[in-house]
Amino acid sequence: MTQFYYIKDEKVYAGELVEDDNFITVHAGNGSKSSQLNGMDPESLANMLLRTLIKEGHVAPIQSIPVVIKDGLRVFRVTETNINGSVIITFLVAGQFGVLGIFDSLGEAESYLEELLSEDDEPEPPKPKSSMGY
Repeated sequence: MTQFYYIKDEKVYAGELVEDDNFITVHAGNGSKSSQLNGMDPESLANMLLRTLIKEGHVAPIQSIPVVIKDGLRVFRVTETNINGSVIITFLVAGQFGVLGIFDSLGEAESYLEELLSEDDEPEPPKPKSSMGY
């Protein structure tokens, strides 16, 4: 199983992806959906299946209380998840929202963000927990 994240309306949803031959199954919340790849990109299909589960009300956003850090025009949120104790840093820059990194602990996430905000050079990108890059 591969854990991945989908962002909609500044909310982060989590799912687990299982690939088996030409099939993909997404497990999330209290539901799951499967589909054949039929030549479709696995990442795109996984996101489509997760969106369907969200629309059907099977998946709620990750429950958390974010820490908001503003740095000029950039806004970062450090969010503890209810999934394996992961910590997500999301960003909002010029109306664009996305995941900056997924970390194993709050301390690891805070250290990365401190490095990001204190240096002019861009720090090393975090190692994603998901092979899909979410």
